[in-house]
Amino acid sequence: MKKLLLLLNTLLFLTSIASAQSLTITQSFQAIPNSSVLASYKNQFGSWEQADGFPYALIRVGLEGNANDVITAKQLLHLDLGDLGMEVAVYKAMQNELLFLVPVAAQQIDLTCGSDCAKQLIMDGTKPLERNTVYIGRVHYKPKEIVVATTAVTTTIMRQFFKFRLNPTNAVVSVLVDGVWDTWTTNDNLAYKMLPHGSYAYKVSAEGYVPQEGRIVVSDESREINIELLPISTDNTL
Repeated sequence: MKKLLLLLNTLLFLTSIASAQSLTITQSFQAIPNSSVLASYKNQFGSWEQADGFPYALIRVGLEGNANDVITAKQLLHLDLGDLGMEVAVYKAMQNELLFLVPVAAQQIDLTCGSDCAKQLIMDGTKPLERNTVYIGRVHYKPKEIVVATTAVTTTIMRQFFKFRLNPTNAVVSVLVDGVWDTWTTNDNLAYKMLPHGSYAYKVSAEGYVPQEGRIVVSDESREINIELLPISTDNTL
């Protein structure tokens, strides 16, 4: 116990690294042969049918990635139709899909993903959109992420045993550590603990005896001090 003991504490420093959001076309958009918007999605878009027919096409955007990628994509993705503005309607209740209703007059169509995210061209306008036709493709939207890197730094805290040898046998010693009085266990008149290097206030008391206070210094070498309390008497209390 007289040897110097070391306690190693490891501190973690956190560094935040932000990764940009991204949108990738994983499957190009093409018309589904013999498809019909009104036949397949009448409940979702039947109300857009007009007296002269259905002048719209449906663009099904399949969403890849994990659950967070899909949820965020459903919140941010929209179509940019150039001079025609945005999509006429969007249906988000499909699992891992977005359904965009667009006028067949739309030519170049971009899929947008919010600010600081590069939009992607999904229809270049070389082939006019067909009425009541479903077009399908797949994308992967990757939200902005925060990557936390940790760097470990090791510091050394020096500790050493300190002993109190007490008289009388019922004496109790307390040491002020970090603003709190710590009462030590006493065995055979000896109380000891390991403390970090430094200076500490102490107090010793026992029933029928005059209390004693002082300071101790914990350093490289193990130390022991003898505390002998004086009995309470008329002379001691004057």
